[in-house]
Amino acid sequence: MIFSNNEINNWYKSKIGKFTLNKIINYLSNSIRVDYNQKIIIHGCDNFLKSLKNIFTSKNIFFIHNNNRYDLSSSIYKLPFEDNSIDTVILFHSIDFCKNPHNVFREVDRILKDDGEIILISFNMYSLLLVFKFLAIKSFFWKKRIIGYTRIKDWLNLLSYKMVKLDFLIKIPPFDIKNKKVINFVLRLENVLSRFNFLGCINIFHAKKENLRYIDMKIWKKSGNIIKGRFAKPIANKSHE
Repeated sequence: MIFSNNEINNWYKSKIGKFTLNKIINYLSNSIRVDYNQKIIIHGCDNFLKSLKNIFTSKNIFFIHNNNRYDLSSSIYKLPFEDNSIDTVILFHSIDFCKNPHNVFREVDRILKDDGEIILISFNMYSLLLVFKFLAIKSFFWKKRIIGYTRIKDWLNLLSYKMVKLDFLIKIPPFDIKNKKVINFVLRLENVLSRFNFLGCINIFHAKKENLRYIDMKIWKKSGNIIKGRFAKPIANKSHE
């Protein structure tokens, strides 16, 4: 069972959801440098787009949702951009609420320029979410499809994307807490567990599209290198002759 866009949007309206969203927004605002010559598209749920729109104000940034309140109303499977025309794509839980994540990656790969970047935000299966997925019946995460970060890394590798960075946010249990003492304890727990990066409930992938350039055989012979100029040309070991 997959998440719906509205379910994710409503979860981010809860106390723990707002706490998580603020962490993600702060992370992106500190790690992304917006070049006004670059074209960036951002796809995700309503609360996320509203928050980022107040931070990223460049005319070359396009906010995409399935309603008409943003720059473009479009399906993530068929984006209205030419091939190799976008510098950066930010996907906020797009693969969590899409039925076919493979097609999402293919469409993003189509529009990204060579050396373009993708920033992907999703739920982390290998965290406390795993408990809520199988045991907490009334939980938002119960029996939902959560894609492991190892599988996402494999998909990116298959499309020739180089992993730049993988971070995990929110090490606390993903449910609302009303007791102030418990809240203070959980916040201290977040600080303690922050050293264990992989335990976070949120994955943030930062990957770069590799540009595979053609190498002329004449140049290869002169330089003595092979594939992409990374490896030295093999030399026979004279001791075995």
